[in-house]
Amino acid sequence: MPSGPPKYGAYRVLQLTDLHLRDPSGSTLLGVDTEASFLQTLEYALQEGGPPDLLLLTGDLAEDPSPQCYQRLQAQLQRLPFPSLCIPGNHDDPKVMAQHLLSDEKGIVTQYQLGPWTLIGINSARPNLPSGFIRQDELERLRQIIDQAQGPYALIALHHHPVESGSPWMDRMRLMNAEDLLNVVLASPKGRGLVFGHIHQEMDVSWGSLRLLGTPSTCVQFAPGADAFRLDQKPTGYRWLILKNEGDIDSRVVRAIDLDDQIRFSEREGSAGS
Repeated sequence: MPSGPPKYGAYRVLQLTDLHLRDPSGSTLLGVDTEASFLQTLEYALQEGGPPDLLLLTGDLAEDPSPQCYQRLQAQLQRLPFPSLCIPGNHDDPKVMAQHLLSDEKGIVTQYQLGPWTLIGINSARPNLPSGFIRQDELERLRQIIDQAQGPYALIALHHHPVESGSPWMDRMRLMNAEDLLNVVLASPKGRGLVFGHIHQEMDVSWGSLRLLGTPSTCVQFAPGADAFRLDQKPTGYRWLILKNEGDIDSRVVRAIDLDDQIRFSEREGSAGS
């Protein structure tokens, strides 16, 4: 089994994304039982790396955004001994999600402080559209949180990818006003990076002083560089984010394989960055 991420001198965030939970439980998406796949991936992540300081879920939590889907997810999060930060994706219903998930008293929040780091979840989803857009009031909320943040570093979490992924069909569904978001984050020296889902594949690029990190799904994967919709045969995955006290971000993606009722794993290491 691969060794876990560093445990000292840093804060450890586990990102899972694009769960696509269905109603009823046990329903499949493209042949995958998405709820079982999410739970298996989460279980291994905790066995492989130990408990994080924060669990980050970056959207498309539900494929069928019913109260029942969010209630089942909330029940799973409630049993964990650490807080979760949840944000909506284009398949989610933010209002239903707020009623049945985000209001939980255990710490399911849209903003969280880890030492010198402020983690901020923002809503990039818009009704009935696969592409993303961040409203002006949401951008202003982000600006205020960054300005008033207790510590010197900020990491922003959203669902949609703000820059091209190299897959033309997916890039037509990216964040449409990405420049507005990037300008807000770059305007402050606190901004260190953005982490997102949506692309169902791994991404790690720099944009000026920012680190932009995309993460595989806990269910099906999309083939990188594809002109049209095409699945990848890679297994489910998740990302560790190691937020250092000095302001650097270390990160790695771990892939999981479900084989003969046992989960075996192969690991891809991400490079360190700031």
